[in-house]
Amino acid sequence: MLGIYNANLLNAAGAASVVMSGVLTFYFVIASLRTDMVLVAVLTPIFISLVLLAIGAGASTTGVTRAGGWVALALVVLAWYHADADVIAPTFGRPVLPRNSLRR
Repeated sequence: MLGIYNANLLNAAGAASVVMSGVLTFYFVIASLRTDMVLVAVLTPIFISLVLLAIGAGASTTGVTRAGGWVALALVVLAWYHADADVIAPTFGRPVLPRNSLRR
């Protein structure tokens, strides 16, 4: 019985940690609305995956946790694109990969 209690406590602590990361990421999403579309498209799935991971950890459901992991893997492609755009632009002296600025 003691092992189950500790596992539940660890799941709750893990969920609380992921929730706090999700809150911080939500603020980053709001701040990114003044940058470019690709950054918004990177941060939004991070937030969604953290929400799913927190729900999965808190409820101890592997299906929701797996969904959060798949969302996190999908956003990697967008993160690579954004990083490549940042690295390639100075080399060519102009934007090569479009990011669609949201600044007014």
